[in-house]
Amino acid sequence: MYETGTVISLLLLTVGMLNYINTMTGSIRSRKLTFSIMESVGMSEKQVKNYCCGKAFYTQAAPFLLH
Repeated sequence: MYETGTVISLLLLTVGMLNYINTMTGSIRSRKLTFSIMESVGMSEKQVKNYCCGKAFYTQAAPFLLH
């Protein structure tokens, strides 16, 4: 009985994590043009990476900060 619940919980956790990764990947891909514009006006590649990491952190931390 408990094994079935554990398997279902792990399956839902895996699906949720994959959904989050897919959402973040899609967001980064959709901003590819924006990043190229930022780089063309003087933003370095390191600054773009820092921006992406900051955005990912904000996305993860926002629910905890708002709760």
